[in-house]
Amino acid sequence: MTPRTKRKLIVAIVLALIFSFVGCIIYLNNVYLPVRLKSELTRGLGQYLGCRVEIEKIKFNPVRGIIIENIVVSGEAEGKTETFFTVRQAYFNILYLPLITHRQIIIPVLHIDSPHLILRYGTDKKLNISRLIKPAGAGAGAEKRQPLNLMVYKINAFGGRCNFQDENLTPAFIKAAQEINIGVSLELPAKASFLTQAKIASGDGKFARVSLQGAYNLLSKRLDCTVTVIEAALKDFLPYLNSLPVRVEAGTLEDASLRLQADEKELKVKGSAEFKGLEVKKDALAIKGDAAISPEYAYSFAERSFSYQGTVRLSGCQAAGIPGYPDKVEGIAGEIAFTKDGLETKGITFETLGTPVALSGTLEGFANPRLQLKASSISLNLAKISDAFLAGKPVKLSGTAKADARIEGEAHKLPAGIQASLELSRVKAEVSGLAKPLEEITGPLELTAQSAAWKGLSFNYQGIAYASSGTVSNFQEPEIALALSSKDLNLTSALKIKDRIVKIGDFSGSYARSEFKAKGSVDLHGPRGTSAQISVDSKIRMSDLFPFIPAQTAQFLEKNKIDGTLKIKGTAGGNPSDYKNASLDLDVGSEDFTAQKLKLEGLSFELTQKNGLLDISHFAARAYSGGIFLAFTADLRPENPAYVLKFDAKGIDLARLIQDTDAKNKDIAGLLDLRFQLQGNTKSSASIKGIGGFSVKEGKLWQLNLFKGLGELLLLPQYRNIVFNQARGDLLIEEDHVWSDELEFTSKELRVKAHGKTGFNGSLDYTAYLEANKALIVESADIRKFTAAVFGELSSALSIKIGGTIQKPTYHVLPFPTDLIKQLKNFFLGK
Repeated sequence: MTPRTKRKLIVAIVLALIFSFVGCIIYLNNVYLPVRLKSELTRGLGQYLGCRVEIEKIKFNPVRGIIIENIVVSGEAEGKTETFFTVRQAYFNILYLPLITHRQIIIPVLHIDSPHLILRYGTDKKLNISRLIKPAGAGAGAEKRQPLNLMVYKINAFGGRCNFQDENLTPAFIKAAQEINIGVSLELPAKASFLTQAKIASGDGKFARVSLQGAYNLLSKRLDCTVTVIEAALKDFLPYLNSLPVRVEAGTLEDASLRLQADEKELKVKGSAEFKGLEVKKDALAIKGDAAISPEYAYSFAERSFSYQGTVRLSGCQAAGIPGYPDKVEGIAGEIAFTKDGLETKGITFETLGTPVALSGTLEGFANPRLQLKASSISLNLAKISDAFLAGKPVKLSGTAKADARIEGEAHKLPAGIQASLELSRVKAEVSGLAKPLEEITGPLELTAQSAAWKGLSFNYQGIAYASSGTVSNFQEPEIALALSSKDLNLTSALKIKDRIVKIGDFSGSYARSEFKAKGSVDLHGPRGTSAQISVDSKIRMSDLFPFIPAQTAQFLEKNKIDGTLKIKGTAGGNPSDYKNASLDLDVGSEDFTAQKLKLEGLSFELTQKNGLLDISHFAARAYSGGIFLAFTADLRPENPAYVLKFDAKGIDLARLIQDTDAKNKDIAGLLDLRFQLQGNTKSSASIKGIGGFSVKEGKLWQLNLFKGLGELLLLPQYRNIVFNQARGDLLIEEDHVWSDELEFTSKELRVKAHGKTGFNGSLDYTAYLEANKALIVESADIRKFTAAVFGELSSALSIKIGGTIQKPTYHVLPFPTDLIKQLKNFFLGK
């Protein structure tokens, strides 16, 4: 065969092949594919899927292979026909040799363009595509599905969409995924790899990105894949999140990556998820912040058991509305490891009530949890803690403290296992009932669930440094032992509290020059409020009480120089805040009682009070060689309590008494008797009324201010030694004055009679009459000459008006003018 013939033969063969190929394409596109294959494919897919399959067109392209256009899969769901799945175009090439030799269709790559899946979860609690995913032969009366003799090595789907609707929610939950791209590759002998990507639209116009990548071993039936979710807004899935025990209100799943491994025996999940702006609520509890979780989960299909563990990392979180807690918890940061049976953290920090706190510990066993927890703070803000927990209480704190706490034990028995140590630093405590706050409180305090102990605790009160130690045990029925000391004070006490009753077994000590001892009980919630029944046996120096009693009372006692050591023995009872209804039965004595520098010795009296009536009886005291007796009764029930006072002083030596006054250098003497009886009320001094009298025997009274001024007015120096050796007078007390109708002062030379009044403010208003001793005048020419000049005849008397005050009296002579008296003085002096 010639070369030319060969060329013609080759050309003929090529042309024949071309015509045959073209003919085949024409046949395929016009006969086989649109008629036979379409019919077979529609019937086969419909039989396999168990639903209706529609194909608009099938054609062949030399490059893209077989092209199937507009595939629609539909079926019956809840009594109506609806579309499940559509594909705009699917195309693929096949391997012809296996088709010819084994009648097997092998597709190297199946391209699916714009698939669209419509998922609906109906009110019958089933997916609309449940028939598609049901295993062959499942269910009674199900049609037998015939497997296709088909093998696809790779699937490439792109531009897909998925619409989901859940009709079990009101309103129905609808969500759409778009730009779905799926790649599936069969790697012989039995491995299928896949990659899926999609975008899910959010309500704010943003998109969450989801991807799924992994492989499935067909022989071992083992799945290994990684699921990634980026920027998924949790609010788009609230209808499903609301089934959680907490309500999710906001937040974004910023980045999640989970690896899933599954086979016929178990499922494992491991990965991480990061949440931003998370907001969850449980009743009033609200938690906000960022969190990241790294879980590890395993489930055994055979044993139907699961286990899990992982960590949760918190940052910038805050919690508010914690039941029973008055403040927010802010700046929560740290890591928590969790397992199926417990939690553990090596460090969580947060701030609350102005206090930074660090936590670490474990929780073991959720069924019967056991807790081990350590909490510490380098600076407790006691002012904010006090405002939060002690508002309305009699104690208010400020300052700082270092704290370490340990909680250990079964959770349901807490706080039985709580132990805490506080290191107080310059703390201030304002305590109701104390005139000034406790300041500079410094030292350690140990606490447990049932006890408290402190040793070497120091503080200042009103500029005085104190040290204290003590214990409190059994908070349900507290037993308190306390020791308190300062440069002046030593105190020990032992108290027991049960059923709201405080039993005082011992309360004793000393303060400055006072010694005290008491025991008894206090009912904190009696029928009429707090009530006490105390027995006392003490020696109290009155001036020692000044820092602890009301300022007004202390000022009164100090102003009047009332002091002394009182020996008090007896009982006291009632409500401490209701003194009017207190009950008292006390024996009081003193050997050194003073008032306005006047001293009483051997003082003793009985003080009783019952039903609002106060009675002081058997009052007796020695004073300046004499005696003082007193009886006092008061009715405390009215708004302005009324009282009656009986006073009787006998044989008071004025010479000794004057030594304890500012007039100690004056020549004053005599024995004084004084008695009076008063009645009145506490409203004002104008209510005081009474009667009384006094007398002085063997007296020297001329140097009293009253007589000294009289002598300077009337008498010459050589006559100023006149001594009034007797005095007497009656007293009437009313209208803020002490009245007297008859005052008489007697001496050998003169006798003075007077009547008038002395005001409670010390004012004087008296008229005095001076009479000379006639017998004495006869024996002395000088006196006779003087009295004749002053008084006139021997039977005459001189009248004097006395005014001014007790300290500075004034005099006005009647009927003679003052200048006449001066002339008489000049006459006797020879001027």
